[in-house]
Amino acid sequence: MLRKHVRKALCLPALAAAAVLMLTGCGNPEAKEAFEAAAAALDEGRISEAEAGFAALIEEGEFLSESWRGTGIIQLLSEKPADACISFEKARLYAEDQSPDYLRDVDMYLAAARTEHGEAAKALAIYDEILAEAYDPETAFLRGSLLLKSGEAEKAAEDFSSIAAENVNSDLMIAISDLYRMNGYAAEADEYLEKIIAGGSSVDAARRGLAHYYLEEYPEAEADLRDAVAADPADSDALILLGQALLAQERTEAARALFKEHSGDQSAASLCGLALCDMADGNYEDALARIEAGLALGDETAAQGLAYNEIAVLEYLGRWDEAKAKARAYAAAYPTDKAGILENAFLKTR
Repeated sequence: MLRKHVRKALCLPALAAAAVLMLTGCGNPEAKEAFEAAAAALDEGRISEAEAGFAALIEEGEFLSESWRGTGIIQLLSEKPADACISFEKARLYAEDQSPDYLRDVDMYLAAARTEHGEAAKALAIYDEILAEAYDPETAFLRGSLLLKSGEAEKAAEDFSSIAAENVNSDLMIAISDLYRMNGYAAEADEYLEKIIAGGSSVDAARRGLAHYYLEEYPEAEADLRDAVAADPADSDALILLGQALLAQERTEAARALFKEHSGDQSAASLCGLALCDMADGNYEDALARIEAGLALGDETAAQGLAYNEIAVLEYLGRWDEAKAKARAYAAAYPTDKAGILENAFLKTR
């Protein structure tokens, strides 16, 4: 089965900027420098260094709220939600002169930790308080998501409808569709895709094309995505999705020509697209060579699609041990991608 490399839905807006810390507390210059170093380490993925830095600041009684917040983020990323709940509660406890935005940010993280810890009712209470103070669509999405997963579909629909009423030209609309589909509500999933399409010119062409693609309306997707690529040739997501719309119509040579025309044959996006063409033709060795070359370029924009398709190619080639290892790494790198989680689970049975 041909893997789909499409734009990923927004799954956890509260964690979208997980490594960005707000420097709002007071402290001596040395402590401030130490805090900034720990925050930079977290931002750059040097988790052990960041964890040690925050722990030292807590021991010294400096930047307590911010350091407990940073510690909580690390614990969330390390899948320790119970510990994260305690850390975010301490971040709240030690907050003194922090801004309302900072306090809301900590509450959003605490709600995420409560959710991961299986405390849905407590997380919902936090979202209720946040939304009572000021509405914002991302928090409404998170509350609606939790309500849907908790079996309260009617209440979830209220949150999702509020998002659609405010701005149909939003990645959240795709996220709602994905969420509905993942939870067995196919009709509702399609309804939100159709809302995007019905938005007409108020919705950008790339989003309309993505909605058509998900609905398997490939000629319509092609038309919108050609407009998107013409408007922004650097939009690699739209380019690859346009190629996939062509492949879905069995127009492999047109897809190859598209990738070469817009990106040459050595960019990560082009290599990803050409690998998809090779896969469609059954040329898995060639596809693997292109994927490996694309990954070697270190382009983070194309990395996820390349890594996911690498697993598929290794499966087709019967290289199961390598596929299993890649699937484990993928699931760790992209923990909110359900497709990767399912692929990893499948390969464990091989």
